[in-house]
Amino acid sequence: MYDVHGTIEEVRQFTDAIEKWDISSLDQLPEYMRHCYQSLLDIFAEAILQRPEGHHIKLTRAHLQEAEWCQVNYFPTFEEYMNVALVTGAFKMLLVSSFVLMGDVATRESFDWMSKDPLIVRASSVICRLSDDIVEKLEILEI
Repeated sequence: MYDVHGTIEEVRQFTDAIEKWDISSLDQLPEYMRHCYQSLLDIFAEAILQRPEGHHIKLTRAHLQEAEWCQVNYFPTFEEYMNVALVTGAFKMLLVSSFVLMGDVATRESFDWMSKDPLIVRASSVICRLSDDIVEKLEILEI
């Protein structure tokens, strides 16, 4: 939604809804965003209690930042880009999701460990993010 479908105002509304994490925010969203938001609430209702504090907020704000850069044709420095791109990259979301799906095996300590961004998590995130970016650019260039 952030990079293709939503206007800046719509993705700001979606970001606000994620930050509030409340079913009442559903009515303020455009129709096409409601299903996605409802699904997030349904899937992560219980798991959100174990998440790294504020991770979902950090994620949606990072997506919003990317959308705003795109809207104004801003090209961030590599450092600015990586600070945002490592948040929006799929690796940490997949890691969190795998912890959630492990049920009771994944403890609060597991989430705390991941949220401290240990070197193995950061390095894996960089590899996944840059690999994804390279493939995306190659597809755009049709190489």
